Amino acid sequence: MASRTRKRLLTIGGSVLIVVVLLLNYKQRNSYYCQDCWSRKDVYQWRLGLWMDTSIPLTPTWERVTETRFHQDFLSTEHVHNWIFAQGSPYYFFGTTWGGCAIGAGRHSSEVCEMYDSDPEFRAFIQTKLHDGSLTKSNLVALVSSSASQNAFQKEEQTLLDSFYRK
Repeated sequence: MASRTRKRLLTIGGSVLIVVVLLLNYKQRNSYYCQDCWSRKDVYQWRLGLWMDTSIPLTPTWERVTETRFHQDFLSTEHVHNWIFAQGSPYYFFGTTWGGCAIGAGRHSSEVCEMYDSDPEFRAFIQTKLHDGSLTKSNLVALVSSSASQNAFQKEEQTLLDSFYRK
């Protein structure tokens, strides 16, 4: 009789543990953007518990860095990234279902950098400006950095974009 009760308790306890592990595990992803070249770094970790509350790590963290084309074309390999938190999200059900997000200040990016990375015509336009001397590499890097929106380069950034759109 005691053996039977113990077996039931172990079965119930094991079932509860399996349900807890299945329902309370999630893959945490925190994203960061370099405020100078807008490269992205995603840091992942499997956790058990409640997101933004009590949880324990199940694995070590691992990361994936995605360099922008701007970074590849204009910054040296010695460039030290200035990572700022952009967003954190849990992914439930074995990492397949997004479960919300926490937003950070690093999510705002440079329009010049976005266009450079996505538009071949804009890249050619920038290369022409660099070649004819009407734009310097150092000014372009300053335009793209996060401080551009709060300094003297803001007007120059808008002028550059306007001249591209007018052509």
